[in-house]
Amino acid sequence: MPTWAGRCCPTAARRCATRSPGTGNRPSGNAERCRRLAATGVPASVQHDDLHDGNVFAADHRFFDWGDASVAHPFGTLLVTLNSVAHPFELPDGDPVLLRLRDAYLEPWTDRYDRADLREMAGLAVTVAKVGRALSWRRALCTPDPTRAEYAAAVPGWLGELFEPDRL
Repeated sequence: MPTWAGRCCPTAARRCATRSPGTGNRPSGNAERCRRLAATGVPASVQHDDLHDGNVFAADHRFFDWGDASVAHPFGTLLVTLNSVAHPFELPDGDPVLLRLRDAYLEPWTDRYDRADLREMAGLAVTVAKVGRALSWRRALCTPDPTRAEYAAAVPGWLGELFEPDRL
């Protein structure tokens, strides 16, 4: 866990240092997830990281609001995309609609990778992306601007999602 985490969100830092999602008592294993993703052969690319219907010009299919973008695994963008569909429609984790959306996103890679492998990669990438989201919010909040204070819960909130089930 980076040292800044203990300063800005001590509760989440303690949880991450002592528990792993699904295991209860081991460190998070994010480095291992990153190694596994890197070993898949799907290269990192520019990843929007905030892809939802509010960031797409529907008339000409252009994306905007690249403020959260990074060079990362391309499947990480599924985190926000799936959440943006699940929340307003109150879809439970693993809902067939979410799985179809995930599979449609993965379709372009099916000529080079097995579908089961792609789904596993997507699960890894979505979990790793939670840390990326926390870091993105941390960068956005590193300002003396008092209007940003209302978003202070975003950093520990995204780190806390490491302990929640993934939508996939």
